[in-house]
Amino acid sequence: YKNKFIFVFISQLSMRLTLFLLLTFAYCNAQYDVPITLLQQFNGQYGYTIIGNTHNEFDNWQIPVPPCQMLTQSSATLSLAPSQNIVAAYLYWSGIGDGSNLTNTLLNGIILSEDLNLIADINPTVASAPYFSKFKNITNIIQSTGNGLYTLSNFNLNPIISQYCSGGIYFSGWNIIVVYEDLSILEKDLSEI
Repeated sequence: YKNKFIFVFISQLSMRLTLFLLLTFAYCNAQYDVPITLLQQFNGQYGYTIIGNTHNEFDNWQIPVPPCQMLTQSSATLSLAPSQNIVAAYLYWSGIGDGSNLTNTLLNGIILSEDLNLIADINPTVASAPYFSKFKNITNIIQSTGNGLYTLSNFNLNPIISQYCSGGIYFSGWNIIVVYEDLSILEKDLSEI
């Protein structure tokens, strides 16, 4: 009887845990309906490098609690070898909010308007806290500038940061993906999504 009692107790516990998990997941807001789209594919002797930076001035979770603020610009250096010929370059920048307040973001002084802006909200039914991710094909800028320092500026999310401070859930940053052809490397397939 002792073994039967243990089995029944474990079965009831398992059933309660399963029910709890099912109900919990039923109320979660997963953004599963955003399709992944292939932007471009490169087949051949191609490679890539990524540069970028964060605008978080501090670790959000450090002790003592840091000031709730972000940088409005940051830089990174592109350094390709002479054998690496730029064939494509894409800028991604993201952060808190829906991105609508970033109308004049600059890359090395050039005003950018995104080719694509995606918005996700982590909890729209309780307290809206959207995040955005913008995309821009900047191949012509990177090909004409080449190696050097790239600065993303006029990227100020501080006016909307207050609702993200208490949970330490604020961030912003950017990266540039540079695809290059290099005849000294093996052939491969690169997909940009």
